[in-house]
Amino acid sequence: MQITLKRVNEAFHLVGENDTGNQVHIDGSVDIGGSNLGVRPMSLLLMGLGSCSAIDIISILNKMKQPIEDLQVDVTGDRTEAASAKPFSAFHVTYKLKGVIEPNKALRAAELSMTTYCSATLTLQHAGPVTWEVHLNGTLIGS
Repeated sequence: MQITLKRVNEAFHLVGENDTGNQVHIDGSVDIGGSNLGVRPMSLLLMGLGSCSAIDIISILNKMKQPIEDLQVDVTGDRTEAASAKPFSAFHVTYKLKGVIEPNKALRAAELSMTTYCSATLTLQHAGPVTWEVHLNGTLIGS
C-alpha cells in the first residue's frame, strides 16, 4: 500500500492520492497558516478508524442477512499534550444503525470488527484504548 502527497499551494494544502487514483484534500488550520481547504491529518486518522470499521460492519451484517437502512459512525479521539505534538491517547466509536436488525447480531458485528477485522483499530489500540457502543434505531443496545 502506498499513497502520494502533492503540495497544492504555498501554504499547507496537499492532495493525497492512493494507488487507485482516489484523492483527498488535506490542509492545516488557519491559525498555523493553512486555508481550511482540506481535512486535517489527525481527523484523517479518526476517519480511517471509522471507515475501516464501517466497511466491516456492513460486510458482516450483509453476510448475516441483516438489512441495513442506514449507518452512521461517529469517532472521537482524546489527545494529550506532549512536548510539541498532541498524540491521541484514547478513541471512542459510536455506531448508529437503522433497520430490521437483530440486536445481538449488531453487537456481534461491532465486536468482530473491533477485535478481529479492523486493521485501523488493531493499529491504533497501541496508542490508547479503543472503546465502542452500538445504537440500533435510536436506542443504545450495548458497548
